[in-house]
Amino acid sequence: GNGHVLRGSNNCIGGGTNLISGTAVDCIISGNTNYVAAAVRSLIIGNSNDVNNSTRNSMICGFSNTTVVAQESVVYGQLLAFSGTCARSVVGGSTHNLGAFQDSVLAGENSNFVGCGVQNSFIAGDNRDKTNGSIIDSLIVGSGNFTGAFDILSSIIGGSALTLSATIERNIVSGENHTIGGTNSIISGSGHTVAASNNTLVVGSTNTVPGDSNIIAGATNVVSTSVANSLIVGEALAADTLNRVVIGGTGHAITQQQNSAVFGTAHILGTGDNNLVSGTSNTIGNLNNVSLFGTGLTVSADSSVIVGEYNVPRGTAKFQVGNGGGIGTESNAFEVEVSGLVRRESGGLRVRSREDAVDPITVSATTDYFVRALAGVADVNLPAGAAGMEYWIKNASGGAIDVNPDGAETIDGVNAAVTLADDDSLHLIFLNGDWSVL
Repeated sequence: GNGHVLRGSNNCIGGGTNLISGTAVDCIISGNTNYVAAAVRSLIIGNSNDVNNSTRNSMICGFSNTTVVAQESVVYGQLLAFSGTCARSVVGGSTHNLGAFQDSVLAGENSNFVGCGVQNSFIAGDNRDKTNGSIIDSLIVGSGNFTGAFDILSSIIGGSALTLSATIERNIVSGENHTIGGTNSIISGSGHTVAASNNTLVVGSTNTVPGDSNIIAGATNVVSTSVANSLIVGEALAADTLNRVVIGGTGHAITQQQNSAVFGTAHILGTGDNNLVSGTSNTIGNLNNVSLFGTGLTVSADSSVIVGEYNVPRGTAKFQVGNGGGIGTESNAFEVEVSGLVRRESGGLRVRSREDAVDPITVSATTDYFVRALAGVADVNLPAGAAGMEYWIKNASGGAIDVNPDGAETIDGVNAAVTLADDDSLHLIFLNGDWSVL
């Protein structure tokens, strides 16, 4: 060719105006206006390449690549700039600005890794920007910059516009606009904030997850403070401190729960353990061991079971069945209190067994079910009846007793007392103004 300035030995040089200013040995140099210093056993092809310092056992092709320090590497493309050594690597594409690059593959364009050490990694895509920290043992594909001076270790990352809030290690990340940190996690979707979270799976969009060992799926869930060992699936869920909790549905507000499961819509839970909640718009305070199924239910006692719709919360009730038609019409079809008393909404009857020696015995409309008359009792007075009321009367007085209806009410159609001999029983149920003897 023409216009070469040569220094070295055992080289094959073609083209024009190549400058070999260092010790070039056993090289093939072809093209125009290449500048080569101290290249050994290398192939340099193209135009305007600046091969500086110690390049050996490498292939450099393309044009306008500058400050190439290549060792056992392949560099191809255009406008590639190196501020560190490219060792045992393959670099291709255009307009990359690279620092130290070892045992790695880079493809794409417009990536900036000056100040970021890359080792044992595969990077493909466009417009990657990471100028601090390290990328080691990782696979990165996609486009967009990294923000944050933290390392990426042993991870697979696809997507764009990721912000590192801590070093990530052994993670799989896909999607865009995530803020991430932590280890052993899988993050997919868009807009997640996963701050220093370990052993976590997050999918969906715009979830906030700071804790460890969680599975989060859905959208706009905010899981704050300390959430661990939990499964959260749904939308617009707010949770403070959770441990070993399963949440599904939409719009729950959960303060602190452990060993609990919540499903449905818009539940409110305070601090508690071992709760199971399903349905819609149910409220549990700071309670434990509650099972709640239905709509608009409110619980006020530990170890309760509530089912149905819009119940009347009672602090002493342990089992309630709500049958209300909506807010303002709360009622209970059936409930069992901690004492064992049973209440049915029809007639307001609660089940209680009692015996009494005070004459007369007045049967309670709200507490009694079985009444035993002892010695000294001559009369048992029934309360005003309501549909569904049911009583058992037992005579253990040693003599006869009279069971009297209230006012104009009747017993088997007669407005008069029923006389029970000693040791006899009377089973009554009320309907339409009359007590039927069963």
